Amino acid sequence: MVRWLGSMLMLLLVVACADDSDNSNVKDEPQGSQLRLSSATREGEGSTSGVTEGDIRVFVTTKDAIVPDFKGSFNKDNTQTIWNSNNLAIKENTQYYIYGYMPNKETVNGISSSIAKPAGGDYSAGAELTLSGMPVFTDEDYRVIIGVQRVTDNVTFTPATEGHYGYLSGIASQNYVNLLMGHLYSQLQLRFCVDKTYYALRCIHLKEVKLKSTYVANGDKVTATLSLRNGKGLTGQVAYSSAVDRDDEHPVTPEEWSLLTGGNVELVVEPEANAATPVYTVLPNTVNCAHCLFAANGTYLSIETTYDVYDRDSSKEHGNPIREDCKATNKIQVSGMAPGVRKMLTLTVAPTYLYMLSDPDLDNPTVHVN
Repeated sequence: MVRWLGSMLMLLLVVACADDSDNSNVKDEPQGSQLRLSSATREGEGSTSGVTEGDIRVFVTTKDAIVPDFKGSFNKDNTQTIWNSNNLAIKENTQYYIYGYMPNKETVNGISSSIAKPAGGDYSAGAELTLSGMPVFTDEDYRVIIGVQRVTDNVTFTPATEGHYGYLSGIASQNYVNLLMGHLYSQLQLRFCVDKTYYALRCIHLKEVKLKSTYVANGDKVTATLSLRNGKGLTGQVAYSSAVDRDDEHPVTPEEWSLLTGGNVELVVEPEANAATPVYTVLPNTVNCAHCLFAANGTYLSIETTYDVYDRDSSKEHGNPIREDCKATNKIQVSGMAPGVRKMLTLTVAPTYLYMLSDPDLDNPTVHVN
């Protein structure tokens, strides 16, 4: 009987040791700790409310590889305070690197993204982030992660440093990261004014403002390649490319973007340049682009303006219509259109021969880009 009990005790000890061994192996595997993106700010902004919209496409990597089985979509939680992803299992006290962009358009608009190690390096040195299917004109403010900063809760705002992508994970309840986002596009706003003398004689109703680009053919998209490097900013690290064969013998159907249409609002142009279009987002120039949207000679970008001309009949609010659907097309030449830069162009409506009141140009003036 004693021998039998002894054998049973030995067997239980063996089983217990085997269970301990299995548990220790499990501890080496990812524990399902959830990474949370607690705040995101645009470059140059210092508050947590800088970026509040859109999902974030994120690649989480170790030094040598992308974390497996991670789909990369971070969505706002029910409280609209942090971005969560339920797809990622990370280990505690492990060095990761975070790259990505927002708003996430992986499932719409044909945009796709990929990431690779930099030539001759690993993910600790940076990454090559490629965004395919990007538009020339857009109402989205596309941004890329240019800095990460770990915090231990969702209320601490410690700003991230540009060019710092490393993230040392903590315990499951303390995996919060603040992001710094850099703009991928430029912004442009147009405003219109009219000569004071001409304004006393005629009233201009602005009906439509349309951008036209032959940088890509109608419906074609652009590929953006970002060379993200540890310790470096985004300036000079973005290249845009298009597969369109652009030359005089192979003209392309322009890509168009309506900034203002009669169905939305009609603007009356005054001498004080009060008539302004909304701010819109356009593909910027970059240091290494062979063909830039904002070419120095205005080759690829123009603006088409449609407007009506009224006289100054005092018995009516805006007078009587004299000319309808007048059109003026101008090339756009703007320098310094780098990512994150906003420019405003002023366009003046004025006749060429104002002193000759019988000249048709009084009733059908041109639009000049200042």
